[in-house]
Amino acid sequence: MSGLAFLSRGFQAIGISEFKRSLLLALLLTLALISSALADKRVALVIGNSTYKNVGPLDNPANDATLKALAEEDQSRPCF
Repeated sequence: MSGLAFLSRGFQAIGISEFKRSLLLALLLTLALISSALADKRVALVIGNSTYKNVGPLDNPANDATLKALAEEDQSRPCF
């Protein structure tokens, strides 16, 4: 049984309405996602791509990627 199904059955047992259950589960999921977003180490992957399927080629993607990498490094994010 999955964790969410287990929680859902537990809420049913104590009489919490479906709306309140959904709201509480959404809050718990949001908190779990936020905690991982607040991790100490952040990095940026910068890719300079000039070839797209439905759009013409970009003028200078290497320069754009370099400028974006420099901006990220100014924010103390290592770039790869």
